Amino acid sequence: MGIQIMSPGPAIIYNTTAGIAYYVKSIDSNTQLTLTGGGVGGANDSYVIYNAATLGCIPFVGGAGDISLVMAARNTNAAPTSGSAVVFKGIAAGSFLPTQVIGVAAATTATDIVALW
Repeated sequence: MGIQIMSPGPAIIYNTTAGIAYYVKSIDSNTQLTLTGGGVGGANDSYVIYNAATLGCIPFVGGAGDISLVMAARNTNAAPTSGSAVVFKGIAAGSFLPTQVIGVAAATTATDIVALW
């Protein structure tokens, strides 16, 4: 029986060759994982494992417009950055942005923004 991943949440395995993301469902042995998300990569593909929590939230945009976001740090060992905001243009109403952010900048025209953790 494999080890179930409980905390801080499932690790994400990103196949940088194929551009596909998987979640780790269980660790079955020292050399085998069970993944969710369909399909598998090849032996020569490149992978990145993301398993550290970030400090940000995922934004939901209720009203259409542009949204200017300050991105979260990559891991909990680094303090949140207060660098330049990234502008996402033409976001439709009812959209989730698959990013982790620590703030919304004043240049935002989208409305009804909700932070989800």
